[in-house]
Amino acid sequence: MWYYIIRMTSYVLKNKLEEKKLKPQCSVTSLLNRNFLLLMLCSTLSAVAFQMVIPTLPKYAVSLGISLSQAGILSGMFSLTALVVRPFSGALADRLNQKYLILFATFLMASGTFGLSISSSLPMLMLFRIIQGIGFAINGTTCIALATNFMPPEQISQGIGYFTMSNLIATTFGPTLGLSLSELFGYTAVFRLAALSPLAAALFVLTVSNKKETSTRRSSGIHLQDLFAPQLAPFLLFTGVFSFSNGIVNSFLALWSEEQGISGYSAFFIIQSVAIFLVRPQAGRINDKKGLSYVLLPAYLFAAFTLILIGTASNRWILYIAALFGAFGVGVGSPACQAECVKRLGPEQRGVAVSTYYIGADVAQGIAPAVGGAVAEQLGYSVMYCGASLLFGIAALIYFFYHRSEAISMAHS
Repeated sequence: MWYYIIRMTSYVLKNKLEEKKLKPQCSVTSLLNRNFLLLMLCSTLSAVAFQMVIPTLPKYAVSLGISLSQAGILSGMFSLTALVVRPFSGALADRLNQKYLILFATFLMASGTFGLSISSSLPMLMLFRIIQGIGFAINGTTCIALATNFMPPEQISQGIGYFTMSNLIATTFGPTLGLSLSELFGYTAVFRLAALSPLAAALFVLTVSNKKETSTRRSSGIHLQDLFAPQLAPFLLFTGVFSFSNGIVNSFLALWSEEQGISGYSAFFIIQSVAIFLVRPQAGRINDKKGLSYVLLPAYLFAAFTLILIGTASNRWILYIAALFGAFGVGVGSPACQAECVKRLGPEQRGVAVSTYYIGADVAQGIAPAVGGAVAEQLGYSVMYCGASLLFGIAALIYFFYHRSEAISMAHS
């Protein structure tokens, strides 16, 4: 198997990655077109494989005699790898054939995931976890960059709102699927089954329309502006607060609920996911028609109330109301910021636009459990959640003055 994977990887690198970029073969008039849906399916299958591994890998590592702290480091390797690779994935997506870059990434994900099933030591698990992380980072960035080519220009926000639901679907069902299969068939079987998911994604990508065009981007030499878009730096903060909120909710909601004696807290995530499915497309339409401010500022308000409600919750119904607020907050604010990043850079730089957005999201998501845990340990979960809500007020003020300065500059130009 490894021989064929290496041969396939070599073929893609030598013969395909130097081809020109992709664009739809004709002007796109419908958002939910064939190519868009195929790429969304690819993204969903890839994300499901990742989510199936998240809860099962630490348990598998501990079963091999690896300490709990080392298992935690192993889980964190994925996020660290993604953070390092993201900027380079954006540069690659802007320069190379995006369709074949996705194929390369899915084979990396499949090989890394399958490799976990044959690993019997911490170094082997880390190696394959890194390979999986590299593939996931490249795939995530390139899929969105390519999908924007199949969105009508006036529906970019709505399109990204739909497209990012693939991660929502994977987050909702992937962990439960992974844990259920591990109980029935064991951990190694889960990893091998999960490896089939990106391979299935590759089959769908093969049918995406392919039209080459002459690229105006440099074919050699990577510079700082190819890895990071400095004009999008404020959006690292604007979107980072949403990712930070996600991090502390996902990490500590169960512990806080148990401390409060609240049962049924797991329904919080289901309620929020269903609400996001209903809200996100409408928010995308508003963003496309009226602009980012009409979506982002209300999202900050809803997100702040979400954390306050969680921090003061005394029963499950307050948590459920918080879940609904979260759908209008984090659920629409994050894709709105991502769409704005894509809009501000031209089609030639959509890869770096997506990767720059993810830098802020990855960093905030990564530090949230550590910062939140330190605050909760000293002051309690209630103070942690209510205190974190202030971040949205700060972000809203910064965005207000940023938007105002942009408007003044445009008026004088």
